[in-house]
Amino acid sequence: MAMERIREIEKIIDNHHVGHSFFHRSRSQALFDILRIMEDGCRLSLIARMQKSCDPSEADYFIRVFLDAANIAVKWVYSLCSENSDDDISFEFSEETGFAALDLIRNYASPYCAICSAYISYSRKRLTAQIDEKTNTVTFLSTDSRKSMFCADIAEAFERRKISNSINLNSNVMAQLESGIYFENGRICYNYSSDVWDGFRQFAQAQWDYTETLPETWTFDSFSLKDYKETWITITTLCYIHSFACMKSNAPGMAVEDAVILIDEVQFVESIANLSGVSQETILKIIQYITYNNAIKNNDIMYQPVFKFKNKLAITPYLFMSSRPERNLISLISKMSDAQYSILTNTLEVLMQDDIDRQLGDLKGIIKVRNIHLAPTLPDVDYGIYDPRTNSALICELKWLNESDSTQEVFAREDDIEHGCDQVKKIMASAIANVPAFIEKVFNVQSEYIDLFYCVISKNSIRSVSDDVPVISLNKFIEVLKKSDINNGFHAIRNRDYYDPIPENSQMDSEAVSYAGYTFNIPALITDLT
Repeated sequence: MAMERIREIEKIIDNHHVGHSFFHRSRSQALFDILRIMEDGCRLSLIARMQKSCDPSEADYFIRVFLDAANIAVKWVYSLCSENSDDDISFEFSEETGFAALDLIRNYASPYCAICSAYISYSRKRLTAQIDEKTNTVTFLSTDSRKSMFCADIAEAFERRKISNSINLNSNVMAQLESGIYFENGRICYNYSSDVWDGFRQFAQAQWDYTETLPETWTFDSFSLKDYKETWITITTLCYIHSFACMKSNAPGMAVEDAVILIDEVQFVESIANLSGVSQETILKIIQYITYNNAIKNNDIMYQPVFKFKNKLAITPYLFMSSRPERNLISLISKMSDAQYSILTNTLEVLMQDDIDRQLGDLKGIIKVRNIHLAPTLPDVDYGIYDPRTNSALICELKWLNESDSTQEVFAREDDIEHGCDQVKKIMASAIANVPAFIEKVFNVQSEYIDLFYCVISKNSIRSVSDDVPVISLNKFIEVLKKSDINNGFHAIRNRDYYDPIPENSQMDSEAVSYAGYTFNIPALITDLT
């Protein structure tokens, strides 16, 4: 009965936004208005956090929350707004339009995101739900008793979100940019020198480098990863310059009317080609590839951050400036039909193996093996380490999984990890049945007794519900084995001593979200930003 009531409330939640006045406008107009307010909201969030002198990752977190909500708003626009000719779109800004778009994002899409995630977790039996009909309150409770592990996973995810903040703009660069700002027909324009370009390009370069994992030699069906990287860094540099120029323009609202870059497609392609050295033909393919297509299932504006209106492209700076570019590209390619990528995915575990070999180096007396074939009914041993000094060995199953963003992605990755845990269990069951034969097969070592350890190594930190098999990220795995002797590292993995502590200003609690006449109490990692 309770489950039926939960689903009844879910239907109310799913339809609460339908009557919003914002959807009375045409689709193209609504989309452009959402993009402009999304950009302005991100800028204001960043400035507010900077004024409080908080950690950059905190500002990044709030911007991502805003972008996630805008992504939902864009999907609603495609669903509810009528199609129209782009001739009807107005690029003029009005406060009425701005407030309507902001209300939709902040008071509808944002709470809906949080509630939707809770419902998905409820469907996956990670949360239970209690309903108080007198107060119209739905309380979701975690079914995972290992909250410390869950929080630690989140803490590590926060660390991954940080973009290097060691780069500072030279004051001369900012002064040069400000001196090049002017207005033409009421719209903001600017010129910039090579010093200004180089000063901002270092931010875009660092953003890519910080999240880079794949070789530049990879080539997809339409372009190479190297060409995409150069194109993306160039566009993002322009986004940084444009965003800072708007903030320094002294225009009302920091030039909110011009917050989104609106440019002729041919002109944009020519400009990016001149700045990047990539051919116009390739850049056009890349631009077309990352132009938003609502027909793609579970698409995200972070995957395709370019929108087209008439013959113009709309570039929203924060969709580039807040991106994890390589991760988002691979997420997009995974949804498309790309033959070359399908072939390249077979080499991902090899990249992880090479990374472990390179990071651990030549360890004296240690035997390292990879891709050991066992019986036809058993999985291969992806990676193994044998320590003759302590007669101990670690058996590793490798999983290259993209970092997850949405709740849906979290559970998809979790399913992959659980499959890896099942594979490890099969290997260990076979090993325990005949330890000497197993050790000789895997490590070419003869031993009657050996202390066997095991784990699943994921390219990124992925939440796991396994009580039997330790799951550790690749970076944390390397860190654990490098900071102590191998056997101590084995024990640390077995005991799960590798989790990072929860940030001091954060704790596992619940967040109250009010929406559609209901209050939803949702488990969350609460961060104190005061």
